Amino acid sequence: MLSKTNADRLVSALVDIMEVLERAGIDIPGFESEEESEEEEEPESEPEKAATITVVGTPSATVTPVRSATTQFISDDPLLSFGGSVKALGDDGRVGGYLVLFTNENDLDLEKQFFNGATDYAIGQQGNSLCFFHHGLDPELGKRRLTDDPATLQMKDFGVWVEGQLALRDEYERWIFERIRQGKMGWSSGTAPNLVEIEQMANGSQWIKTWPLGLDASITPIPAEPRAVVMPLKSYLKFLETESAEGPQREGVTRELERERERTRLLTIL
Repeated sequence: MLSKTNADRLVSALVDIMEVLERAGIDIPGFESEEESEEEEEPESEPEKAATITVVGTPSATVTPVRSATTQFISDDPLLSFGGSVKALGDDGRVGGYLVLFTNENDLDLEKQFFNGATDYAIGQQGNSLCFFHHGLDPELGKRRLTDDPATLQMKDFGVWVEGQLALRDEYERWIFERIRQGKMGWSSGTAPNLVEIEQMANGSQWIKTWPLGLDASITPIPAEPRAVVMPLKSYLKFLETESAEGPQREGVTRELERERERTRLLTIL
């Protein structure tokens, strides 16, 4: 019988012989050298996952955002957006029209901005809004509401429809309605800048992601020149100054009302 010492020596000799045979290219079934057994198998690296980008906008949109994060509109001023023309829906002061017009990334204004049906207007399918003249900027009418009851807002295929009943309480309000019947007034919405979010699109356009409605649906003179979909109040006031300086036909609304009132007085005297 082999002693433990002689057995260890025999095993060691056999291992040495087997390693020599293995190096010579002779495979020995069931044998694995100590070096191979001590080597740790490296786990296979997982393939890198491709970055995913969520598509936003209308169902027909084909462009994707440059980044998934949205940004707030950087402005301290109230923001304005111009919609469609104000339509007379009868002879009693009922008016309507599109407060917001839907477009897409392929039908842009000069500033490459657009609203669509996916924009959050904070009204659901239907809501209400206060109605003013010229965003409360007219020195005569000020922040007087043009309707006794809030105007109604409704989501439609082409935009956010607004409808209301003008009170027609005096000559100023009746003059506004007459201008509406002549097709010279448009809708404009106002909202708070801290509530507005925009999304940058891959083609360089800007999708207005949130535009809460309800505080200011204004009837304004239709702009004579193309302008951005969204603009700060100060920019709009500067635009009005430029408009007024270009000719008497573009003077302030109150002054035009005064001229018309003077014409009416003279006709009464005559």
